[in-house]
Amino acid sequence: MSRLVITVADFTPRFRGEGYVMSYVTQRVLHSRILRMDAGDGRAGYGEIISDPGLNLGEIRRLEDVALSEMISVSLQDLPARIQQLRFRDNRLAGLGFALETAYLDLLSRRNEVPLYALLGGRLCSDVVDYLSISCAEPAEMANRIRSEGSDREVIQIKLDGKDMASDMARIDATMSTLLTSQTILIDFNGALSPKTAKAIISQYSDERIMWEEPCKRYAENRALVDSTGARLLFDQCIKSLKDFALACGDGAMAGVCIKPMSLGGFGLARAARDMCVDSGIAVRIDGLWCGAVSTASILHLAVGMPPELLIAGCDLREPLVLEEDWGGVESRPGGRISPTETPGNGVTPPALLWQ
Repeated sequence: MSRLVITVADFTPRFRGEGYVMSYVTQRVLHSRILRMDAGDGRAGYGEIISDPGLNLGEIRRLEDVALSEMISVSLQDLPARIQQLRFRDNRLAGLGFALETAYLDLLSRRNEVPLYALLGGRLCSDVVDYLSISCAEPAEMANRIRSEGSDREVIQIKLDGKDMASDMARIDATMSTLLTSQTILIDFNGALSPKTAKAIISQYSDERIMWEEPCKRYAENRALVDSTGARLLFDQCIKSLKDFALACGDGAMAGVCIKPMSLGGFGLARAARDMCVDSGIAVRIDGLWCGAVSTASILHLAVGMPPELLIAGCDLREPLVLEEDWGGVESRPGGRISPTETPGNGVTPPALLWQ
């Protein structure tokens, strides 16, 4: 019975400029860890441990280190059950579960010399829309970013902080004025608004290019907004489990939903959520938290398994980061589109120096 050797290395690139601003946190440094899984046959699989930046990093790292110490010499065949046990133990270990499952699937697909998507249900899309995400800033700055970088993007996302209705509406107006008629804008509050404020803002706009991304924190609040305003809403962090996905698909209120494999705890759950949405005819965006090449490429392998007509977008999740080198795994295509490579596994080769 082959035993795995699992090692991790810190990966902490900084964000460009003054950082990436959202309603609940400003990220200036990515606190990631690259996980390497060696099978003893000369092959390795790679994952990336990413946690929500709004959580207590020190506390989560302690939990992860304890869990990793329990993985010493685990066998390849026992690993899936151990990952499942992690998720049952504490949902704060979702990022570690995602990294372990990513490395496990990467290793299996490299052994079989097939791209990762072959283990995730196959490939239906040749490439994926890469939406441009714009950090919350002054209205003119956000509009200039769309003018300079967003002319070839089908989907633009703007982050708003929910602190002042007039300021956020100024940001919306400035960015809307730069959009083409063919573009979609995702207006993302990350759950920062009260239902009353959300309704007041949404009622000011009737533009069909707008999709409101999770104005309120709770599912029931966002569900009520759909009923009261008739607006198109994209649900995100308020859907936290397969049970939530089943409820939301049955409700039929969502114009779209975001699936984040790292937040759900791995690709098994994320694939089930994806296929549930497809069966329900619900449009999906597949991405995650800001991360490096390992997670970015791996998540793209799940995204290309969507029917093109139901895929809103994916994302190059490395975009706001200052990176010194390209580890591979992601191809840029014309027209603001991206694709995973056709190489075995997730296609990413982290430098060996990372572990030295």
